[in-house]
Amino acid sequence: GRHEQHLEAAKRLTDHLLYVWAERELRQVLAVTQPAESFGYQARLLLSSLLYDLQRERESAEALKTIVDAMEREPGLWQDGENDPGSLRALWHYRCAMHDGRVGDRPQQRTHLEEAIRHNPRDADVLIAMHRLPDADPPWREMTKIRIQEMSRNSLQAAKKYEAFAKNPLQQRLRTESDDRLENLYNEFAWLVSGDL
Repeated sequence: GRHEQHLEAAKRLTDHLLYVWAERELRQVLAVTQPAESFGYQARLLLSSLLYDLQRERESAEALKTIVDAMEREPGLWQDGENDPGSLRALWHYRCAMHDGRVGDRPQQRTHLEEAIRHNPRDADVLIAMHRLPDADPPWREMTKIRIQEMSRNSLQAAKKYEAFAKNPLQQRLRTESDDRLENLYNEFAWLVSGDL
């Protein structure tokens, strides 16, 4: 359909760094869809990611907020397992926090990071942002350190499990998928343990 064409065009334009045109394609879908509709949801998610990559964090968070609000209004629509309301709320708070950091609003940034980690305790990006929060007091630093160490342990355990799984010759059909997940886990772990913990 027409919405699908706009979404595909936006993805191709983004791949070619033609961000202004990609945003235009996505906003055309936004204008005629609701956040709870499949194409409306996808378009808002893509637009939010695009704006975030362009360091337009406030607008990125606003695009995501329309989905979060729709989830709160009609929770029954999101029970298909495909969408995780907790992760999306965490992502919204994280992008708000990044905007607050850019404008120098430390108390608000901290509040959004606290909410983000509450909604998704295993979000590596949020933990990294918490670790990098300027002027953090000792309790904040200690709490963040404990969370990162816990996440690091979990990531290593999961990585070992996937590594064993990937080596199993009976699982060759699923090998690529497990290799991708293993790579993501190693990347996540590297991010978390890098820096002066």
